[in-house]
Formats: sequence, C-alpha cells, structure tokens
Amino acid sequence: MKNVISAALLAAAVLVASGCGLFAEEEETKSFVIIDQDTNDVLNEYKYSSDGKTLLKTLSYDSDQKVSKTVTYEYDDAGYLARTVSTPTGGSETAVTWYTEEVYDDNDRLIQISRSASDGTELNTYFGYDEDGELRGVVEQHDDESVFMKDY
Repeated sequence: MKNVISAALLAAAVLVASGCGLFAEEEETKSFVIIDQDTNDVLNEYKYSSDGKTLLKTLSYDSDQKVSKTVTYEYDDAGYLARTVSTPTGGSETAVTWYTEEVYDDNDRLIQISRSASDGTELNTYFGYDEDGELRGVVEQHDDESVFMKDY
C-alpha cells in the first residue's frame, strides 16, 4: 500500500510540475506582482526571463482587476533596452525606440553610456576609475535634471 501512495504522489508531482511549465520547450518566465496591502488587489505584474534578469512585460491592473495597460520590452544584442511598446486596453499602442552609444577610454574601459529615446528622453551614465583601473563611482543623469551617484 505504501508503494501505491508513493507512486500516486510522484505522478501528482509530475502533473503539477508539467502544468507549471518545468518541462516546456519554450523559455520560462518568472512573474512578480505588486499587491495593495489594504485591498489585496494586484496593481502591477512584472514578467522576467527565466533567469530573472531581463524584464519582458509589465501588466498594470485597474480597480476591477482587469489589465489596463501592457508594456513589452525588447533588447538589442548588447542587452540594452531597444524598444518599449505600451498598449492601454482598448487604446492604441505607443512605441518608443531607444538608441545607445558606449564610450571607452584609451585603456578600453567603459566611461560613458549615452541613451536617447524617440520620445526625447535622455539618460547618461558615467563611470569613474581610480589609478589602478578599479571602478570607483557611477553617475546617472536623467534629462539633464535628476542625478544619481554611487561611490565604490
């Protein structure tokens, strides 16, 4: 009897695992949600690649728990964001294309990433190094206004 129960549990586990896509041929995704603490309503859902490093899609929900907007993200060969497509439910999509330029110094160290978007948004990231070539700081500047600095 014990072997029959173990076999049944194993079969159930395989069914659950296959239903979760563990044996799927296509790339799996990971989803994370933001939930309103007071209402337990889902506000946003974020779908990432299976390694959890690449954002693929964002879903925003309205008060009726229906998707109100979907944003998909596309990346270039270097892994930089290349295009976003925002589609409100029942509305027309808006696409923004991103252009990225990397700047290197004479020692082949990345010193700047300049990003501009078709909607006029600009983001510049600067990298500073010490005498030994170790990264010492990063400065991000968004649209010539907000600045974020990180020292190492």
